[in-house]
Amino acid sequence: MAVNMNGRECIQVVFGAFIVFLVILNLAVAATTTPQSVNTSSIAAGTTTVLTSNTTVSVPTSPTTTVTTTTTTTATTTAPVPLPEATVYDANSLKGVCPCDLTGNACDVNCCCDQTCTADDKLTFSQCLPFSVNVDNRLCAQNEITADDRLFCIYYDNKQERNYYTIPDIVPSLASFDNYRNEFHSFSFQSTPASSVNFDSSYYKDGDPIYTVFESEIIGVLGLPQMLTSECVDDNPAAYLSEAAHTCVRTMNNLTGCLPGAQGLDITQFIQGFRVVRSPRLFQELSVTIPGTDGFYSLYNNSLTLAVELDTTSAIDPVQCFDQGSGLTGPCNYSTSPLPTPSPGTKTCDKVVKKVHYRVITEGTSGIARVLVRVVLTNLTVPFASHVLFTQSFSATFEASGAASSFERSGNPGYMAGQPVLAGTLNQTSQVDTVSYQIFLSSSRDQYMTVVRASATGDCFTDSDSRMPVLFGQNVRTGCMLRVSASNLTQYCALMQQKIIETMEFESVPEIAVNGFRDTNRYVGLFGNSDASKTGDWVKVLYQNRPPTPSTDTSICRLSLGMHIQILYANIGALTNPQAKIIGVSFIYDSTKALQIRPTLTGEYNQPVEISMSVAFIDVSKPATRAEGEAPIFLAKIPYDFFYPFISGASVPKPLISAIFPLVLILYKVLL
Repeated sequence: MAVNMNGRECIQVVFGAFIVFLVILNLAVAATTTPQSVNTSSIAAGTTTVLTSNTTVSVPTSPTTTVTTTTTTTATTTAPVPLPEATVYDANSLKGVCPCDLTGNACDVNCCCDQTCTADDKLTFSQCLPFSVNVDNRLCAQNEITADDRLFCIYYDNKQERNYYTIPDIVPSLASFDNYRNEFHSFSFQSTPASSVNFDSSYYKDGDPIYTVFESEIIGVLGLPQMLTSECVDDNPAAYLSEAAHTCVRTMNNLTGCLPGAQGLDITQFIQGFRVVRSPRLFQELSVTIPGTDGFYSLYNNSLTLAVELDTTSAIDPVQCFDQGSGLTGPCNYSTSPLPTPSPGTKTCDKVVKKVHYRVITEGTSGIARVLVRVVLTNLTVPFASHVLFTQSFSATFEASGAASSFERSGNPGYMAGQPVLAGTLNQTSQVDTVSYQIFLSSSRDQYMTVVRASATGDCFTDSDSRMPVLFGQNVRTGCMLRVSASNLTQYCALMQQKIIETMEFESVPEIAVNGFRDTNRYVGLFGNSDASKTGDWVKVLYQNRPPTPSTDTSICRLSLGMHIQILYANIGALTNPQAKIIGVSFIYDSTKALQIRPTLTGEYNQPVEISMSVAFIDVSKPATRAEGEAPIFLAKIPYDFFYPFISGASVPKPLISAIFPLVLILYKVLL
């Protein structure tokens, strides 16, 4: 059947179909998904549960025990007493809204969120302690990756547990406790059983104790005493390939304890009477033939053990002596064996061990090739019927056999935490036509930059080996007592101020100039691997408030008693692998203080003075430059001939669907 329509009806049909098409298109675009809620399931006993706003927690209860009774025997088992259920907290209630509110029914000072505090109470507060942050499931990261209009924000998170810690179950048994401890254990002060000799390994590994064998064929370890309590502990073993340095305190009650063989005092304890095991293979081959003998075996004297040797590889005498008065170390020139010897006339115990240093030469899996030792002795003053505390130092280093001279870095390139800060003195060498510069470093990396350390009596150590190295990233504060003697107050003040600077900077200070003490050419490496020959990789140490010539007034002496080392560093490079770079170092002295100095009965000035030093590392890293793209412009495009045949010719603008729709409706009404 043919249907005749005039032009007006045809236009109405076409527009009607077009409106239906737009409605369907708008419905498809505006369609949204309904957020799915987190389904909660029943929680089995013994499982770990995340608490959310719609989660129910089941607390496991102990199973009941059935009491069985027969006519012949009666077995009764006491059922465990069920504990009351623990308080169940919703995740949102564990935010710690007011963590500083610690006192019930009372106002906590500076706790502005404490509901107990009145308005008058808050007026007396000097500050407001930090509140807890507001936990919001609507997470936006526009500051890092999106535009300022907060596009692509997570408006609703239907998995809320991702924002909260997992709440663990209560530990009801030792088995559960051990499971947690074994999984998460990191450190404990609990003593562990003494390890036995590892007979399964045929060579030393990093961290293994270095074994020794005594003449009685008793197996021991190479001792490296350290302080674990109040005094030296002698059975601390030296670990293979693990360099270490320890300082500890030992007590001598009186001269009666100053005898050969005294524990920790006699040099022979660290050199003689034992042999070092080259490799644990010795314990797998317990029957070792002594060279030159037939059928006789020994655990002590064989090819897999070696004796400790005095280190004669350099021109320095391996046995040195430390002078308590001058603080200098030099040759001993003993005519007799260096054993502890009492001297009642001078009230001293002579030839006491002050420092022991082992240098172990290794050969890979073959073990230890040589063990060399250097010892420093001293004469210790011990008053009658009294005791004295003195400090000892023990250290061990390792080097490969036949290795060339090496230099241990403090980082590569950036400094690593806990490594010594590179510091040295700029040296200028002039030749005929050229002038060269180079940084001179100490032969010991623990003496690059140091701070004072107090002895057992509180006096400042005067030798370089006893000072504390400045380690990158570690802030410290230390102090000690200094003593000088002078015949008059003016001389005492001048000597004391010079002694203070020399002790804190640990450099020889020239004589006092007109404007005080002159600066030194001390430099610090920018990186942990700075080359001493490239002076551009070093920054000069700056001095602030360096004390002037000390002034005196009757019994008053004005002295600067403290110095603070401030080190500026910044992380550079990639955010995933930052490299620490030192950009500035300053030695800042305290302002001078007026001290009243009194002479002794003999008219001598020797009053001790307490000094202090500190080290602070200041991070001046700047955040990475944030790059943001402009907000994208969304354009809804339609084909250029979309309105054909109603509009012909060139291309027309492409408005948005939402703008076209009302215009079409208006036109449709007009045509009707």
